[in-house]
Amino acid sequence: MKIQNLTQKLKYFLTISITLILIGVIVLLSAGIRPSVELMGGTQIEINITSQENADKSLETAVSELKQQGIVVEHAFTENKQLESYIVVRTPNKTVSQNTIQSVANALGVETSSISTASISATVSTKYIVMAVVGLMLTAVAVFIIAWIRYGILSSVSMLLSTLHATLLMFSVVIFTRMLFTTGVLVGIAVATILTIVYNICIFEKHREHVDVVTLDKTKTKVHSIEQAVTFTLPTMLILSAVIWIFSIVGMFSGAIGVIMFMLSLLLATVISIYSSAFFGMSLEAKLQQNAQQIEKQKRSKNNS
Repeated sequence: MKIQNLTQKLKYFLTISITLILIGVIVLLSAGIRPSVELMGGTQIEINITSQENADKSLETAVSELKQQGIVVEHAFTENKQLESYIVVRTPNKTVSQNTIQSVANALGVETSSISTASISATVSTKYIVMAVVGLMLTAVAVFIIAWIRYGILSSVSMLLSTLHATLLMFSVVIFTRMLFTTGVLVGIAVATILTIVYNICIFEKHREHVDVVTLDKTKTKVHSIEQAVTFTLPTMLILSAVIWIFSIVGMFSGAIGVIMFMLSLLLATVISIYSSAFFGMSLEAKLQQNAQQIEKQKRSKNNS
C-alpha cells in the first residue's frame, strides 16, 4: 500500500480528529465519565440466598434484574460466610434505591431483609493517577527535546502534537463510547501514547535514510521522503496491531469486566496510535516540511534577484 498526497489529506484528518474530540467533550460535559469502583468507589450489594444450590442461576437473575433497574454491575460472584451463601455485587453506583432492592428481592423470591448494601472506597489512590498523568506529560516533553536534537524542530513539533493527539483522542473515544473507566483503560491510554511515540520514531528513522536520496535527487522533496517512510513502516505497524488484536479478542472471553475493558482499550490503542502517527502526525509533518521548503525557496529567489 503506497501512501501519497499526505499534505492534501491533512484537512480530512483534522476534520475527523476535531469531530471525535468535540463529541467526547460534549458527552463529558453532559454525562460525565463512567468511573469504575476501583477508581471512584461505589456500593457493594450482598444477598443472602441461604443455600449454594442454584447459586449460579440466582446470580444470573440478580444481575439481570439490577441491570434492568439501571445499576452498572462491575463485579458479581457468590461466596460462603458462616455456612450461608451470598451473592455479592459491586457497582460504581453511589446509591441503590429501595425500589431496586425490592425488585431484586421479588425476582429471587427472598425478603428485602436478606439484601444489604454498603459503600465501598476506591482501591486506586488519586495520587497514583496524578503521578501517571504527570509521567505521561514528562515523557511527551522528553520526546520533544530528543526529537528536536535528532530530527529538527519541525519534526519534534509534529511528533509532540501527534503524541498529544493520540492521548486526547483515546480519552475522547473512551468517553463517548461510554466504556467503564477502569485502571485497564488508563493503561490502554498509556499504551496508545507509547505506541504513537514508537511508531513516530520508526517513521522518522526511515525518513532520515530517504533524506539522503532526496538530497542527491533534486526532483524529489522531503514530503516524498516522508510518504516513502510511511509506506515502508506501515506494514510492520499493521502486523504488530494484528498480534495485539488476536491477544485482545482472546482475552475478552475471560468474562471479567475489568479484563474486557482492558482488552477493548488495547484494540482502540492500536488503531488510534497508527492513525495518530502514520496519518495525522505524518500529514502534519509533510505540511510543515512543505511550507519550510517553500519559504526557503522564496528566500533564495529574493537573494538571487
